[in-house]
Amino acid sequence: MKVLIVGGGMYVTGRGSEGEGTVIPAIIETIISGLVTDIAIVTTSYESAQESLYLAQDSLSKSGIDKNLEYYPKSGHSYDAYIEAVKEFKPDLAIISVPDHLHYKVTKTILSMSIHCLVVKPFVLKTSHGKELVALAESKNLINRVEFHKRLDESNIFIRNNFRLGKFGKPLYFTIEYSQRKSIPQEVFKSWASSSNVINYLGVHYIDLIYYITDYLPCAVTVWQQSKFLKNNGIDTPDSVQMVIEWRNSDGDTFTSMMAINWIDPEASSAMSDQRVLLVGTNARCLADQKHRGLEYTDDSGNGTRLINPYFTQSYSNAGLVRYSGYGVKNIISFISEVYEFKNNNASKLLDSYTMQASFSDALVSSSVLESVSRALTHPGEKINIKL
Repeated sequence: MKVLIVGGGMYVTGRGSEGEGTVIPAIIETIISGLVTDIAIVTTSYESAQESLYLAQDSLSKSGIDKNLEYYPKSGHSYDAYIEAVKEFKPDLAIISVPDHLHYKVTKTILSMSIHCLVVKPFVLKTSHGKELVALAESKNLINRVEFHKRLDESNIFIRNNFRLGKFGKPLYFTIEYSQRKSIPQEVFKSWASSSNVINYLGVHYIDLIYYITDYLPCAVTVWQQSKFLKNNGIDTPDSVQMVIEWRNSDGDTFTSMMAINWIDPEASSAMSDQRVLLVGTNARCLADQKHRGLEYTDDSGNGTRLINPYFTQSYSNAGLVRYSGYGVKNIISFISEVYEFKNNNASKLLDSYTMQASFSDALVSSSVLESVSRALTHPGEKINIKL
C-alpha cells in the first residue's frame, strides 16, 4: 500500500539526534512486513520536505531498507501541497501530523478525496467540526482513527481491565500530572505554539484515556492557568494549566479527575515527558508512573540520569539492522494493518488492537472537553458545562 504522511515534524522523523520519531519507525515495520510499498512526505516547503526526507531515509537505511521516498512540495512554499500529493501520489491512506489548529481543514480535505485517515491527537478543537468529519468518513465508508497511543500502553490496559472487572469498586477520583521540557513550545513547536495550548497538546491524551478506561462521559470542567514564562519569551500560550473535570455514567454515578499539565520543565529533566496517573476507587487504588518504570540508565556521554520509557517506541538490533517496538509504533502499525485488511475484505483477520484504537466518533468526547477548556481559560475558576 501507499502511505501519505502529512507533516514532517518531531513525531514523524525525530528531532536531530534524538531518536527517529514515531511515525517513520512504524512505517519501517510495515515495510518489513510487506504492508507498505511506497511513502510520500508532505510539508509546507521544499526545504522542510528535504530535511524530513533526509531524516526518514537515514532511518530506513539503518533498517536495511533501500527505498526512495516521494516528497511535496517540489519547490517553494505551499500550504496546499497535501492536495497535490493526494492527486499525484494516489495514497491508500494518510497519516496526518500537522499543528493542532489545522487538523479539521486538512482531514476534511483528505477525507473528501476518499482516503482512509489516521489523525495524530488531538482530533479537532471543535465538537461541530468533529461531528462533520465523522459523518463524512461514514458516508464514504472510510477507516478513521485518532492516534491516542496511550490506549495501548500496558500499564493503562492493566488499569482498564481491572476497572472493567469491578476491582476498583466505584471510582472516586483520578489525579494526573503530565509535563514536557520547555524546548517543546520554545523550539519544536515555536511557529504554532501560540495557536494552541498544553491541554490540546498533552492533556488531551488523558482526557481520552479516562473515557477509554471508565466509559464515563465528561459533563463539566473548571480551569486555572499560569502564564509567567512563555509569554515573556514571545509565545502567547499558558505555561501550565490545571483542570478539574466532572464525569458521569449512564446510571448517574460521578467521579472527578484533576489534571496538572505544563510544558516548561527544565531541559535537564530526566526525561522528555514526566507523567503519572493515579486512580482511586472504593475498593482499590493504582498509581502508574509512566517515567519511573524501574529502568534507569546512565552513561559517560550524558549529563546525569536519563529515564527511559521502554514501552513507547524503542529501537533494537536484529541481525545488525535497526527494528522498532512499543505501543507508540503499534498504534500506527495497527491502523495501517486495518486499512490493508479492509481493502482486501479480510474482516475475519481484525486484531484486538483495532478495537482499542479511537475512532473519530470516540474522539468527539475529548474534542468536546477541549472546546470547553478553550472557553474556560478566559474564565478561570468558573465551572463550564461540556456539550457533547
